[in-house]
Amino acid sequence: MTSLGRGRRTPDWQVQAVFDPDGEGHEFAYTIGLHDRGLPELHIWGRPSLGDDPGADWMFSPRDRGGILNEAAWKLIDGDLRVGDTWDEEYDEGLVTVRFRLDPPGDRDELEALGIAPDAQVLPVRWSLHRPPIGRPRPLTKRALARARSDYAALLGDLSVVGDEVVVPPGWELPASFEPCGEFGPLTPMVAGRVVQLWSADAITMSNLMWAAITAEAGGCLTWPVTVASGVARGVGRVEEVDRAGDAARAVVLARTEQPDWPIRLPELAAAMEFEPGAVTDEQLHAAAVRVLSDLLWTVLTTEVVADRLTPAQLLHGRGAWLTGLGPVGDLPGRQWRAPQPVLERLLGVLQPLQVTELLTISLRHRVGEEEDYRAVADRVQGWAVVSAAGCPWRGALDRLPGCRSLGHVDDLQEWATVMTSAATHLDRLSARDLAALTAPYLDVVPGLPTAIRG
Repeated sequence: MTSLGRGRRTPDWQVQAVFDPDGEGHEFAYTIGLHDRGLPELHIWGRPSLGDDPGADWMFSPRDRGGILNEAAWKLIDGDLRVGDTWDEEYDEGLVTVRFRLDPPGDRDELEALGIAPDAQVLPVRWSLHRPPIGRPRPLTKRALARARSDYAALLGDLSVVGDEVVVPPGWELPASFEPCGEFGPLTPMVAGRVVQLWSADAITMSNLMWAAITAEAGGCLTWPVTVASGVARGVGRVEEVDRAGDAARAVVLARTEQPDWPIRLPELAAAMEFEPGAVTDEQLHAAAVRVLSDLLWTVLTTEVVADRLTPAQLLHGRGAWLTGLGPVGDLPGRQWRAPQPVLERLLGVLQPLQVTELLTISLRHRVGEEEDYRAVADRVQGWAVVSAAGCPWRGALDRLPGCRSLGHVDDLQEWATVMTSAATHLDRLSARDLAALTAPYLDVVPGLPTAIRG
């Protein structure tokens, strides 16, 4: 969302977000403190309060509501917003338009703005939702069918490597070849294939899947593809199929954790995740696994339902964490996840003169990463690399460095390099402070690092 305020400023008011404990979508937020500036407070509902689309499947999150109110508040303070004004914003990568309107003072009791000053007025920020209507079901094009058959054959090939017999969870079928039909739409076999991949995963693979999901989550981008898939599904008549995929994801994860081998699998999972003995209980690990794996499976299943209608970037995002978790540790899921070549060349250029000891120093510092600011930014940036074309591969990139020729694959060094190429690729998402925190630990070894990132 584009900021409506002038520059970066810190609000001196609060935004009170209220959720509906009954889960019926009656959620809202309002400001507390604008009255101290001699201004009315602002209020917004989570679902549309205007228009013909009730938004039964679309709602602003607490963070969204806070951001909208803060931006409107700055505009009100600057004199750029008045009662009766309207403005539009695009969401969900342009799939949805929201039309806002600032209305006259409302009844504080009806708006449930109970925390504002007794003599304060409250202006409702009302809005309507505008998106394409649900279209008729669309079949796969010839090109999409060929791609789906290729993807499905590759998936079956990977499963056959796991063992002699692929175990299919109850209620799921895995056809021998791709046929475009089923309860999840024309790409149902791919949906089933992803389910079987999870069901067949050993402790190490589950650990890798959880790592990839948590990394994407740190970047704030794990379940975003669900929103995109839901929007795309409207145009191709697969709304119910996307909903079914969401229900199936949690049901499959819960069913997997109810299997007789799960109590044995939990200690193996803890070991694979390198927890110290006693650092986490079985109950804690179980709860974490259910939450993380459910979100990850939800993301990839909804992506597969509409995979034929997604852009290449959307496919990378929807499949990124899943394929990263299934792939060999340290490898990118595919060439599509490589950072742009100029970005790779700039990083390799500043690393070219370094000796083995200097490269290992970088690797160790990244692994330890004791600086709080560094770790926070690095984790976020690495999450972006999991779901976009921003990674640095070992083969064909780092292994060309003179200092790396005597080394085998160094996971921490590649992870560090991916953080830096992701920072360069997504530079517009980083502040000057972020960039300083990311590069400061390495300036004595790689003084040209900031320049390599900025380009």
